[in-house]
Amino acid sequence: MKSLSFANTAAFTAHLLASVSWMPPAHAADSRCPPGMHSPDGNVCVPGESMHDESQAIRNRPYSPLTFRDMQWSAIAMDRKKLLVTDKEMTFIGVSRGHKDMKVAQKAALDMCRSDGPGNCELIETVVNACLAISISPEANKLEYAYSADPQFAIDESLRKCRQQYKGCRTAYADCVMK
Repeated sequence: MKSLSFANTAAFTAHLLASVSWMPPAHAADSRCPPGMHSPDGNVCVPGESMHDESQAIRNRPYSPLTFRDMQWSAIAMDRKKLLVTDKEMTFIGVSRGHKDMKVAQKAALDMCRSDGPGNCELIETVVNACLAISISPEANKLEYAYSADPQFAIDESLRKCRQQYKGCRTAYADCVMK
């Protein structure tokens, strides 16, 4: 498989947006997602049909191409070894939202994570124009996250992933940045 390299974020994003238009729907045979959902990347289910009003509104709005001005980036960074999750706080984690530049969003998340002290903060996710939810298990000192165009689905998915592995899960963060 040939690998591509891009000199800047703009070129990468332009390539990504151009490639989406010819990709065949990958969701047709995806039985891991609930009815009306599909998984474009094989990791997270996103609405194709949804029972949520927010999804219906998103699907029913007229299509308009995404421009660079419309992109709003969010990112999550954390130090997996020093992460502390309690009922009152989360430390060694950083979340940024609504940045016009991907690198700025990533730096903001890393800076927030590093503000808790020295450690090994690393990016764990970067998304554009999406709802992001984080569910925590204070008992296990762990978290799970999900993102989607549907805010309720992002919350539900992060809780589902957390509850699959840990006890006492609850949503600690949910926010949307969309066009």
